[in-house]
Amino acid sequence: MLFQLLAIIALPLLSASMFILLRFGWRIAKKYNFTSTELVSTVFFFSIFKVVFYYAIPVLFGLFSGFQYLYQDGYSVIEWAELYAIEATSWIFWLIGFLCIASLKKNKLILLDYADIAYRRASASKLLLVSIVVFSIPYSILNGGYISDIDYGLPPFFELFKSLLIYGVGPASILLVVLGLTRWSKFFLVIGSIGVFNLLATFSTRGAFIYSFFFLVILGFFFAVRKKKFLFRSCIVFFAITLLYLNIGGLPQLALVKDSSLGLALEASFGKEKKQNRSALEEIEWRFGAPSRMSIAFIKMYNRGFSAGINPIKHSFLGFLPRSLNDRKPIPSTVDPENIYSQGMYLIYRETYGYNTFSMVEFSSGGHAYWEFGILGVIVLPLIAGVYIALCAYYFQYFGVASLALIMVVFKPFGYVDPKIWVSDIVMQLYQIILPLCFLSFLWYLFGKMMRSLLMPTRR
Repeated sequence: MLFQLLAIIALPLLSASMFILLRFGWRIAKKYNFTSTELVSTVFFFSIFKVVFYYAIPVLFGLFSGFQYLYQDGYSVIEWAELYAIEATSWIFWLIGFLCIASLKKNKLILLDYADIAYRRASASKLLLVSIVVFSIPYSILNGGYISDIDYGLPPFFELFKSLLIYGVGPASILLVVLGLTRWSKFFLVIGSIGVFNLLATFSTRGAFIYSFFFLVILGFFFAVRKKKFLFRSCIVFFAITLLYLNIGGLPQLALVKDSSLGLALEASFGKEKKQNRSALEEIEWRFGAPSRMSIAFIKMYNRGFSAGINPIKHSFLGFLPRSLNDRKPIPSTVDPENIYSQGMYLIYRETYGYNTFSMVEFSSGGHAYWEFGILGVIVLPLIAGVYIALCAYYFQYFGVASLALIMVVFKPFGYVDPKIWVSDIVMQLYQIILPLCFLSFLWYLFGKMMRSLLMPTRR
């Protein structure tokens, strides 16, 4: 009974400590002046968002509900507090890694302020953002994103850039809309609006809806408002919209459907297949608390000897090789290379609800690191993630304002990741996102060099 009481006290304290830690790290990172303030603020804003909405709010609601969903899932308050302690520790080492790179690159930023970031390197920024949005349309069509039961197959070009398109269309479209309204021509507003339509048509998770809203809010803050009360009021509005949204139940859906008389028709609706009998407040507690509740399974699996070890990282690395070179190409981030359901996001759901289920859930990256290497993983893997995110924040500034969209692509909040990304996904990003970006940059360099040689007069 005493340990349970201490765990109940520890949960809000651990949530608060994560918030204070990240808020402190945010201030330090900005003072290092190693990249744009906007990039740093975007990373830490979504880090704090993750802590507040996925850790603090579930605890607050759980205190009033008697931790009903925690007990329904078969876990105890003591186990939940242990998971929170692991998560808080992993944030500490993530921050250490991030600030180490920030210190090494101190005072080396190339973009001076929020106005500068919208204009410097504007040509490259516009080209990259428009390219992502424009190519995402045929990708969605060829991949069957609009018309069910139709899959035309993907040409090699789309195979190479598909991760950049999948995770980039959302932030790129929203960024074009904001800049088209505030700083750039209305042409970019039109392109961005088309991209937003495409995003609505291909939403896959509620997280995509939530993070899209907040990315729109912080862009409005950067480029239009610049008032802190705007962020506070936006959070209040978002909470009200969330209550309504969860009460309705489903994701907004836009799709082209086959019609016997008209051929194709546009259909708009809310998918209500996830609507349950819970109230909106209960839905918030249940859904936002699910990643941390179910991540307790990582601890239980590791403690009983079922450790992931190096397998998720190794299988992600080997996934780089095409099947022509490796006919037994493993599924990335898995324990069993041939079983997609051996990924952590599936396993913790199965550990909670039974192995006849096929659903996935967001999870604690700290818990995932513990499942891989125990306490050593909680220290080393977030450290690597912090270094990686900081390096991305530093080098992406060379893409100008497009850097804000690219940093969102890297930690993929539209999927199942936060800025404290797990290392097996970093390995995949090196060949799915970073290499394609390097390839694009090289092509732009060659094109620019060719154009300069054609336009510049020949010296005699």
